[in-house]
Amino acid sequence: MISSYFCKSVSGMNYYACLPMLSLLILIPFVKSESAKKAKIGLYFAMWWALNVLFNIYNKKVLHAYPYSWLTLTLSLAYGSLMMLISWATGIAEIPKTDTEFWKTLFPVAVAHTIGHVAASMSISKVAVSFTYVNKSGEPAFSVLVSRFLLGETFPVPVYLSLLPIIIGGCALAAVTKLNFNMIGFMGAMISNLAFVFRNIFSKGHEREGC
Repeated sequence: MISSYFCKSVSGMNYYACLPMLSLLILIPFVKSESAKKAKIGLYFAMWWALNVLFNIYNKKVLHAYPYSWLTLTLSLAYGSLMMLISWATGIAEIPKTDTEFWKTLFPVAVAHTIGHVAASMSISKVAVSFTYVNKSGEPAFSVLVSRFLLGETFPVPVYLSLLPIIIGGCALAAVTKLNFNMIGFMGAMISNLAFVFRNIFSKGHEREGC
């Protein structure tokens, strides 16, 4: 009931809802105080959340009208690439300096991110956005389990106990009580969880090497 109301409320939003936050982000860099820096970080989180919600809602609408996940994702990637090329050509963004080692480092991270993004979008095309992201909230559990059994990392007992409400109270309950349950939608969310966990592991591994 709550998730349904939330999705209906958010679907009525448009990109103009983000303009106040964008204007603040433009002004804050000119303020040097510590509180301004904290506010800027908070606004970045708010912008990320708002744009992520808008992306998922409009992505669902597109996939509902035109149910071709791979083509939709390919066009999204092409549009994003075009925006970056324009940004580099106009000097809005600095052209990154890369070498062979950079691409070797980036490749596994990019592959994992691509799999996670495709799987999430395929899930959204089959089930409600709310259902997909309730199940994607299980990503911390995947992260802990993968780190424990593949990397040998151990965590305090309270960490493991904190995962029970997520797995049992959230993901399992959502899957069992879903009236129009779809296995492809469910598995897409689970594959996305696993892929993003490996993306984070690959990223952190290279960060450690850099240190």
